[in-house]
Amino acid sequence: MAGGPQTYIVAGTKVPSRYLAVGSLVAYVAAAMMMTRGGPEVPIADQIKALDKDESAFVTKYMEKLAKEDTPAKAHH
Repeated sequence: MAGGPQTYIVAGTKVPSRYLAVGSLVAYVAAAMMMTRGGPEVPIADQIKALDKDESAFVTKYMEKLAKEDTPAKAHH
């Protein structure tokens, strides 16, 4: 090639296109990793802001019932 590698002017500096390509890929991978990263699982009882213990116990029991219903049931053939 007579002209050399393709460059772009970024912030007043010549930047080769391969640097921009690698930087874009790294940014996409980093963003995907940060979005799919999960925090520590907090028990249901710690998530409830109940007024008293009876209310907290009721909500905890209800949430556990919902969690059991969400699990896939065995197929009956």
